[in-house]
Amino acid sequence: MCSKTPKKEARIDVPGINPLDFVRIANAVNAKFIKVSQSLEPLDLSALPSFLPSPPLPTIPVWEVYNRLSSIDCHKSPGPDMIPPKILKEFACEISIPLCDIINCSFDEGVVPRQWKEATVVPIPKSSPCNKDELRPISLTAQLSKICEHFAGNWILNDIMPNLDPMQFGSRQNRSTTHNLVSLMDFMYRTSDVSDSVCTVITTDFAKAFDAVDHTVAVQCLLDLGVRPSLIPWICSFMTDRQQKVRYQGHLSDWEYPTCGVAQGTVLGPIVFLALINSALQDGPHHWKYVDDMTIAQSWSPKVPCTLQQTLNGLDTWVNEHKMKLNPSKCKVVHVTGMRQKTALPTLSVNQNILEVCDTVKVLGVTIQADLKWNSQVDYMLTSANRKLFVLCRLKKFGVKDPELNPEFKNGRAESFWASGI
Repeated sequence: MCSKTPKKEARIDVPGINPLDFVRIANAVNAKFIKVSQSLEPLDLSALPSFLPSPPLPTIPVWEVYNRLSSIDCHKSPGPDMIPPKILKEFACEISIPLCDIINCSFDEGVVPRQWKEATVVPIPKSSPCNKDELRPISLTAQLSKICEHFAGNWILNDIMPNLDPMQFGSRQNRSTTHNLVSLMDFMYRTSDVSDSVCTVITTDFAKAFDAVDHTVAVQCLLDLGVRPSLIPWICSFMTDRQQKVRYQGHLSDWEYPTCGVAQGTVLGPIVFLALINSALQDGPHHWKYVDDMTIAQSWSPKVPCTLQQTLNGLDTWVNEHKMKLNPSKCKVVHVTGMRQKTALPTLSVNQNILEVCDTVKVLGVTIQADLKWNSQVDYMLTSANRKLFVLCRLKKFGVKDPELNPEFKNGRAESFWASGI
């Protein structure tokens, strides 16, 4: 059965606005989002090198469109077009032929239909209680647009894969957060076993990474990585002239028009960001990337001084060149060492802001301690898992039997949580 009980939305506190005036709150939230998404100039085609003429793109066969329609997740919310995913899946055979013609025409002309560039933004709280300054914008776009993006995304990944940073673990096939964490922890354990050495780890944070992407810089990065030139006009069309409205408590804000950023919730957004961040630290020290999450580490000793400050200076230069911003207050440092004698630890800074030194840091949701023990992570896992198991026990107490429990609920609440955190 392709249905799902809608989740209750968290209340957003906006000073000066009645909590029950949902439309005004939606407009205030959208204004907050668009302030970031209009902070950079729109795409400037004149700043890009000549990329046409070029060989035409492959023609998408009908059966591939049918397969994509047949594999749509019915539990996903519809975009602004309000076409239920269940309808697209049920009538995949009938829809696949005209949709295939539209997609091929879109690629041939390098133009994305206007309706496919509309987004309904759902504000997701980063903390509780939530306010408009701590929200993550997740875009609901047309399912038909995502099918078209799937083909474009596959072409882009095939083109740029040979040139991607091998230490990028995000949005790539056969790579995951687990691979990232295992590689990082292996480095930390190996270097900590070396006598008279210190392993310094820095976790970085980009301010509004997805929401403030300069389109001109992003397209230039795609070209530099080898994306087929015939696809560039379509990518440019996909990025430009977009519009968004915020949905809050079932009410919609007015339309706003971003000039930068890639929408979180689209297929193409993370792929474009991969190209943008690819050159960061590629020739530098040990580093690990998971889309916009980046961790830097170096093993050093009193005889071989730490050079991480030079690395951070180079990263700061790269950030400015690519019109991005680091958030120094959220960049953390942890020193791991087995040395008995105290040694002078370097003071590291980003843009003249000294980075905080911590005993623990969180990397991709996992807490890493300076002593390389797992007390904090295990305590967190036990506490959180017990809360989730308590919900399941309460459901059974109210007469809900195991076969009646939604498998998706059980997996999401307990099983997948344990699997991802251990």
